[in-house]
Amino acid sequence: SLAAFRRDSDMALDVRLSQASLKTFSNAITCLSKIGKDLFIEADHDQLVLRTLNDSKSAFSAFYLNPVS
Repeated sequence: SLAAFRRDSDMALDVRLSQASLKTFSNAITCLSKIGKDLFIEADHDQLVLRTLNDSKSAFSAFYLNPVS
């Protein structure tokens, strides 16, 4: 889970990670890199989504990260 993130009106994303959250974020990216070579990042007002798809389009994975209150 993320420590905090927000999206402002200029389509910018501000993400702040604690040390523990940074490890989780890094592990998610490492896991996704074993499936596909492209990483898709989607930001919404209440979550950050990391996705990948392999080259043959036979495997897909996503991590949904939500802020901690």
